Amino acid sequence: MADLNLFSMQCRLTKDAEYSTFGQNDTAKLKFSVANNVGYGDYKHDNFFNCEMIGKGAAGIAQYMVKGKPIIISGEIKQERWESQEGKRSAVKLIVRNVNFVSEGNRGQAPNQTQPNNVGGQGTPAPANNPFAQALNDNAVSPENYKKPDANGYRESMDGIPFGTF
Repeated sequence: MADLNLFSMQCRLTKDAEYSTFGQNDTAKLKFSVANNVGYGDYKHDNFFNCEMIGKGAAGIAQYMVKGKPIIISGEIKQERWESQEGKRSAVKLIVRNVNFVSEGNRGQAPNQTQPNNVGGQGTPAPANNPFAQALNDNAVSPENYKKPDANGYRESMDGIPFGTF
């Protein structure tokens, strides 16, 4: 039985990704490197990894993989081993299966795109086409739809799941 081999991390691209194809079917291959900052204070340090993504997904995102871009990647870890004049060598490579782009600055909102948000009666900006923001608006807690605790100290949330009071 094979062991579980998974990783997931948020990181930044350290240089523009290199796109190429190989094989008879021109399979897409994307090579890139990332830096992952961990720790705090005197214990803060950076980890650097070489990554490789193969397949249709690699072709679709190649143009967006530019130096400094924050991303979240997941996949499997591979250790490569070889011999050189200096002796036995090895390196860890990340085989990426999924890439998610992390928005910066305005938290993914395009300028001047807002819609009302009923949470707490505030008009908080929300992305116009964001289903998660819309769900917040649809399920907003207001005095009209807040349920009071029953005799046992329980109250129901808006979706009918009981919560205890503390």
